[in-house]
Amino acid sequence: MNTLSAAAKPRVGVSACLLGEPVRYRVELMRVLATAATRRRRTDALRHLAGHLSTWLDGQDRAELAEIIETYRLGRIALAVPIALLRHHLRRFPACWAADQVYLAPYPADLMLRNQV
Repeated sequence: MNTLSAAAKPRVGVSACLLGEPVRYRVELMRVLATAATRRRRTDALRHLAGHLSTWLDGQDRAELAEIIETYRLGRIALAVPIALLRHHLRRFPACWAADQVYLAPYPADLMLRNQV
């Protein structure tokens, strides 16, 4: 058996399996992180989060949230507006799964924009 075919032969054993998982995880993580965050994808994420609130919100609040998300999709407002509204509603219903999502607060408070200088 030559060196090339020996190197191509898959390893068998527990250590080979354990070493392979972190590599596959890193490759998949880098692939996902390389995907651009477009307005369309962000809108989808916002709608997904809003869907988790729909059972707790009344019709007027659901309609307002949907309108704000649609206004963001059209490019008329900043992403911070629908996120702020989602966070407002999630403070009222903290048991909801969506309340724990990093998407709603991706940065530490020290890095947030300040209204006063």
